[in-house]
Parts: sequence; structure tokens; C-alpha cells
Amino acid sequence: MIGFSYLQIRNPKDDETAVEAATQIYSSLLPTSHVPLWKRILLTKPKTYAFEIYLLGQTVYFYITTPQDNEVLMTSLISSSYAKCAVTKTTDPMEIVFKSPYIAAGEVVLKNSYYYPIK
Repeated sequence: MIGFSYLQIRNPKDDETAVEAATQIYSSLLPTSHVPLWKRILLTKPKTYAFEIYLLGQTVYFYITTPQDNEVLMTSLISSSYAKCAVTKTTDPMEIVFKSPYIAAGEVVLKNSYYYPIK
């Protein structure tokens, strides 16, 4: 089993990069818009990524969880879209979250089919 890499993304406060830059990152991760179920079962599993936002002590943290073999790809995608940001490899951020006395979680789920854009 391949392990995961946890990347912390720190963006400067004065950065005014458009939101469309993130769209390029998401579209670069999946080569096709749809992987049929039979290909997932028989051939290979698609790569899984997690884009997470944490609020710890009045500070917002952005984390990306990626397979270790795609760490360089993810770092280069982030650096090319957001030139001023700092990408740091860290440990699992959930260890820090579980130490907090107040924990709340949420999830964003599409209401309709997966191929509709989130806007």
C-alpha cells in the first residue's frame, strides 16, 4: 500500500490570484472527465486526493493529501498556479486537530451528478 503525503499550503495575505487558477489544478489531476466503473474495478483505481481546510486558533490552514508518488506533481501544480505560496511537507494534520478541545467537521457534496461544476 502506498502511503500519503500531507502538504501544507501557505498563501500570503496580499496574494490576489484568481480562483480560476485552482480550476487548472483540479483539471490537471484527472486526465479524463469520467472513469467508468468497470475500469475502476478491473483495471486500476483512480488516484485519490483530499483538499482540506482547517481553522486552528484563528488561523486558516490549507492541506492537500496526495499519494507519495504524486507529491512532486502536486507541488509543481500548486507552485505554477500560485507562484507566491509556500508548500511544506508535514505530518498528518488530524493529530493537531484531535488535540483541540473543540472539534467540528463538515463535508461538501454535490447535489446532482458528479460531472456538474461547483460554482
